[in-house]
Parts: sequence; structure tokens; C-alpha cells
Amino acid sequence: MHKLIFSISSLIFALGFFISSIGDSFAYPQGPNISMGSNPIISFQCGSSGYTVPNGQDFIITDFIGASSYPSIYVDGLSAMYIGFNGNSSLNTGWKIAAGSTVSCVSGTVYLSGYLTHS
Repeated sequence: MHKLIFSISSLIFALGFFISSIGDSFAYPQGPNISMGSNPIISFQCGSSGYTVPNGQDFIITDFIGASSYPSIYVDGLSAMYIGFNGNSSLNTGWKIAAGSTVSCVSGTVYLSGYLTHS
């Protein structure tokens, strides 16, 4: 009988130890990912010449400021977003611009900021 009790208590102990050893894991980035010893934060005034995202990296736009004349944002020459207000805005999840794409703006002034990630 004492062997059965010892076996059950050992099993309960092993199960409890296994459950307590499981840690938290996150599959999504917890903010900007810094790599290669450089700061991947990008901030610029968006104009007609625009910003070209480097090859091998994606640009995640997190914030923009519509400064004047209700600007429109274009990606590779195609209309992507119309900003119908003047002021600040933050995106909770970000807006991904693919590697090699060019972000440009027309009809006003807008300031964009975000970070680069590996594509």
C-alpha cells in the first residue's frame, strides 16, 4: 500500500513541476526590433520625393502627423491613405510597407515615423 501512495505522490509532484516550468512565450515583436547594431527607427517629412524602404527590410509606420492641407499618402504611386484631419495619430498595430516600396505624399505635409524589421 505504501508503494502505491509513494507512486501517486511522485506522479503528482512530477506533474506539478512540469506545469510550473512552462513559461510565457510571445510570437509577436514587443516593439521595434534592433539588429545589426543600428537604430531602425525612421522618421521623416513625407513629400513628393518620398522615402524608399531598404531591400530586405519592411517599414512599419506607427505614427503620423498631418500638418497641413489634409495630405494623402501614396505607396509606389498608388493612393494608400487619405488623412482627413490635421493632428497626431498613432497606430496600435502599425502599417506595414513592403521592402523596396516608396512612400510619398501629396496635397499637404505629413510627418511619418516607424521602425524597420527584417522582411
